[in-house]
Amino acid sequence: MPNIKSAKKRVSLSRAANEKNKMAKSALKTTIKKFDAAVATGDKAQAGAAYTAALWQKCKLCHVKPDVRAGRLRIQNDAIVAGHA
Repeated sequence: MPNIKSAKKRVSLSRAANEKNKMAKSALKTTIKKFDAAVATGDKAQAGAAYTAALWQKCKLCHVKPDVRAGRLRIQNDAIVAGHA
């Protein structure tokens, strides 16, 4: 345990940031699961909404632009929109 005041504050801030990151990752995983479920059922409207939400959360978490880290989400969304899923 740190004895210096600034080190104590750093531990406190680190714990708070860790909790925030855990919540963000959990929310992202939940949104991706909703997207996967919508793709599995073939519901275009629900999949589109879930895709937008998942992409927004992923970009916010990774601090990147939306078109950079789409990957599997974009491929699945494009497939369902085109009617191939």
